[in-house]
Amino acid sequence: MLHAAEAKSLCQVAEHACQEEEVSRTYVVAQAQAMTAGIHTQAIGVLNIKVLVTIILDLVSLNYSKWRNLFLNTLGRYDLSDHVLTDVEVDADDVHWHRIDYTVRSWLYDTISTELLKVVMTPVSTACTIWIGLEDQLIGNKETRALHLDTQFHTFVQGDLSISYYCHKLKGMADALGDLDELVQDRTLVLSVLRGLNDKFANMVALLKCRKPFPSFINVCSDLLLEKLTMASKLGPSSTVLIATVPSLSAVAAPVRASALSTMVQHLLLATAPRVLQHQ
Repeated sequence: MLHAAEAKSLCQVAEHACQEEEVSRTYVVAQAQAMTAGIHTQAIGVLNIKVLVTIILDLVSLNYSKWRNLFLNTLGRYDLSDHVLTDVEVDADDVHWHRIDYTVRSWLYDTISTELLKVVMTPVSTACTIWIGLEDQLIGNKETRALHLDTQFHTFVQGDLSISYYCHKLKGMADALGDLDELVQDRTLVLSVLRGLNDKFANMVALLKCRKPFPSFINVCSDLLLEKLTMASKLGPSSTVLIATVPSLSAVAAPVRASALSTMVQHLLLATAPRVLQHQ
């Protein structure tokens, strides 16, 4: 009898512990849901998504990778990544989910070009189907796109482009190749930058390619921009002298205006003098 009583007592203790654990788990879930609901309310209140996603996605700018990272970062901030990364069947009566999905859809529409909007927007679109449609447009048919872009990347030269735009353009091509599963190593990117520089930077090419350890893309861009500023500063004094020796338009025009005004006054006096004499 004693053993039976002890066993019953132990069962009651275990049952009570399970009930407490279940209550605790329910409380944690409720807290998480309340927190998520609060975050979603903040997302609905975002009036201008372009403040958070500062890039407009289009077909020609090679900016898909940057746009995608910014957009996913914003979705993660509001716990909404599943709306574009997970295609699930949702109950039509789930008002909250649909309201949030409308919000994500509006963010997508506001951060893509008109051309892309016409392609991916349909009456039955969800945020996920729009996301997949954008992927198909920007990185679909990867092999063909990679072939053309790789050729462009390895033949691109600076020419008359500014050094900042030249580096930006090559980096965009490298990122776009990465989106097509053709990852461009940082060393390869640097070599492409050095290969395409114009003759003004010939000395920098000689210095940078021999540097140990081999510089990163960020370091090369910094060095090239600094060299550009150095070139500009060397041209500064001659430009200042030229500006100082060329008279301004206002300085030339002032005597002309004064002379013209004097002539006009003289003509006016001669024209009115006879009338004054007649009255006298």
